[in-house]
Amino acid sequence: SSKENADFVELYALSIGARVEACKPTAYSSMLDLFVRNDFKQSSQHHAIELLHSVYSCVQVTCDQIGVYRDDIPECNDDIEVEKKEYAGYPQTFDATLASRIDRDILQIKILTEARAYGAVLDYYTNGYNSDVSLKDMATSSGRDKVGKVFDAFANYFSDPDYG
Repeated sequence: SSKENADFVELYALSIGARVEACKPTAYSSMLDLFVRNDFKQSSQHHAIELLHSVYSCVQVTCDQIGVYRDDIPECNDDIEVEKKEYAGYPQTFDATLASRIDRDILQIKILTEARAYGAVLDYYTNGYNSDVSLKDMATSSGRDKVGKVFDAFANYFSDPDYG
């Protein structure tokens, strides 16, 4: 039934809320408005599904992985496909989508640090989660010297090129 479908959409959205908050805070706020602050209405089901599609990358799934639901559900259009087109109005010359998500790791590290979950912070720093490069990889990359005098001054001051 449509009521049952709406209940499942609401349950799924609530179950991924914390992950979305640390990934796309504005989408999380919209989810709170739709599912928590107001009574979720069956008439909002299509909007809710479109909102869920927009946060698939936060939980590392794609429309292809989810598949087609039913004919009465909006066509899947996850944010991965949207992000591949352009950045700030400029077309991409290479796919930097995954690397661009390093800001999500930084936001999640901030949240975990506030919660004093330092083991998880170290895991995010060392391995990353949202990006194809970790913050540790960026901080200790052999290509860091390309930034020139700034990097040299930093390395000389701390007597350690891997400090920080």
